[in-house]
Amino acid sequence: MKNPGAREQILDRIKNSAFRQKSKQNGITGKVQEGPSPVFPVSELHLSEQFQQELEKIQGHFHLAKSRDELLAQLKGLQDEYEWPFVFCRDKGLQEILKDAGLEVSSDMQRFPETKATLTGCEWLIAETGGVLVHSASTSGRKLHFFPEVHMVVASSNHLVRTLEEALVRLEEKYRDDLPSQITHIAGPSRTADIEKTLVMGAHGPKALHVFLTEYE
Repeated sequence: MKNPGAREQILDRIKNSAFRQKSKQNGITGKVQEGPSPVFPVSELHLSEQFQQELEKIQGHFHLAKSRDELLAQLKGLQDEYEWPFVFCRDKGLQEILKDAGLEVSSDMQRFPETKATLTGCEWLIAETGGVLVHSASTSGRKLHFFPEVHMVVASSNHLVRTLEEALVRLEEKYRDDLPSQITHIAGPSRTADIEKTLVMGAHGPKALHVFLTEYE
């Protein structure tokens, strides 16, 4: 018997593949998967530990503050490092924190073009991606997350969720039919490698992202 040609070989492979798939669906070779496979490996780490690990993988900076005084010291340390003339912040509670840390604060939009750093809150911290979920309906609006060189985020343990899917479900439950017009998942500082495959930080947004996770009431 002659060896089958290329066309016959391809057709045989297709038939065999279709048979294996049908057999699997009929329960012959195994169980059919009932739900989608997770995109990211399931982690057994605590949410804060997983978030820190993933955030640092994408070159973000993680700060754990177990007291208010510790948070103030961390903010003051960044001010000493970067030497910002002021920090732009619209949230009144966060403004008080910045002032107590000895930092000059502004919320005047006329000064916004001069802004080097902003401080905002967030909606959720995504443990599996190390990402920060923000949206346009927050006090910070749209601009504060994208334009300055440094974006700082203060959040509590209550903002941590395991998956992006969980965060979006909770967001939908909270806002129902009045979802914010813009929802953004911030995955570390801005970067691009479009030019000669050279990684450039801060090409389309902040060069640095600092997340402060507070563990105090």
